[in-house]
Amino acid sequence: MFHIVFSSDERYAKYTAVMMYSIIKNTKTSKYSKWGGGVFDRFPLFIYIITFIS
Repeated sequence: MFHIVFSSDERYAKYTAVMMYSIIKNTKTSKYSKWGGGVFDRFPLFIYIITFIS
């Protein structure tokens, strides 16, 4: 499992969502599937912190 942390304000939330989607689509799960038995071992874990400035 990959741990990826993002932090931004609300203006960049849509760009961060696109980046998360790209990471999910481009992660080769077959390479890491032998390490873990569960589905959650093969995908990234995202932690996203949004700060509201307005």
